[in-house]
Amino acid sequence: KYDISANLSTLKNKVTSLGIGKDSYISGAYATYVGQEIGQFYGWVYEGIARTQKDLDNHATQQGVNVGDCLYKDISGPEGTPDGVIDAYDQTVLGSGLPKVNFGLSTHMEYKGFDLNISTYGVLNYHVSDDIYNSLNSCYGYGNKEVGMLDANRWSEDGTYLSSVPRTYAANNATLAWNDLFSSRKIQNAAYWKIANVELGYNFPDKWFGGYQHRTSTLSQAIMDIMWTMPVVPLPQVTTSALSQVPEHLWQVSTSHSNSLRDKENYENYYLKEHLI
Repeated sequence: KYDISANLSTLKNKVTSLGIGKDSYISGAYATYVGQEIGQFYGWVYEGIARTQKDLDNHATQQGVNVGDCLYKDISGPEGTPDGVIDAYDQTVLGSGLPKVNFGLSTHMEYKGFDLNISTYGVLNYHVSDDIYNSLNSCYGYGNKEVGMLDANRWSEDGTYLSSVPRTYAANNATLAWNDLFSSRKIQNAAYWKIANVELGYNFPDKWFGGYQHRTSTLSQAIMDIMWTMPVVPLPQVTTSALSQVPEHLWQVSTSHSNSLRDKENYENYYLKEHLI
């Protein structure tokens, strides 16, 4: 005997008004636009590492860039069209930091007195940016670094840059810190499928317990919080989100999940309870 149960929900939201007489609000690596989702990632579109001088010559101008540095997409300029120069005008929305699909899957099985229960849950289409990871992978300065940064600064005899990570510097001398800009390179896949509980039991015969005809003893072993996640993010659950990067008055924004909520604290507690915990 067995049975399987599942559930699935989706999350959508749209900003209808900022209440400040503008259609957009940008704060660092986050942006909110009227008609779009709240608190989206905002930065440059990463196009790879410049391996040779030819790569630089055939790319839009990035002032002070060197072979081994990151290259970014030329999206716009002062006139609203690509202008062959990479600067602040080339920043754009890079996607959402809110999971779009939440799901659960559970099963119950019985066989000759044994029973097994497994409960799982997870999220899909979920992306995060980890500040600690980004700091440990910074290409500038002498601070603590992630071990993968040891691969930096490898060159071939003909001057081709070979490393899988950008070159490193003691200090930045370019117009922008090209190798540490917030870009699509800094956003990680945080989708996960987590085993919340595994319980194995055995139903002892009633006759073993002296006539207690309506009671069945169960021997069980529970295994809690066994989890499987997609790389690179070390933990599948987070306690902060892009929601903290928007103006205070936006917590009254009308969305499919927040119409009845009145302030930032209630909205964030509601979101964490329903979607991250």
